[in-house]
Amino acid sequence: MDRCLRCHRVDGQGSRKAPEFVRLAPGESSPWTKDQLVLYLVNPKETHPNTVMPTAKELGLTSLDQLEAVAEYLLHYKPIPRKRSTSYSYYHLE
Repeated sequence: MDRCLRCHRVDGQGSRKAPEFVRLAPGESSPWTKDQLVLYLVNPKETHPNTVMPTAKELGLTSLDQLEAVAEYLLHYKPIPRKRSTSYSYYHLE
């Protein structure tokens, strides 16, 4: 997961260089199948030629079991509900 957080955000942690994982599993159903995610992880540029997403091999994912585990995680990921901030300290009141 640490490698993912270098670019992606999960539950408010990580980077904003790439989409937050919540976008892969938006609630009712994911726009991806498990097989599509595995293929994307193996070679992201085949699906999205301009992506900077590293390949599975570059991420250290070398077995089908590892790839399927990541795909399953993404398909079933449910974000932790975030509380809305009630702090208004950023307003400058005169």
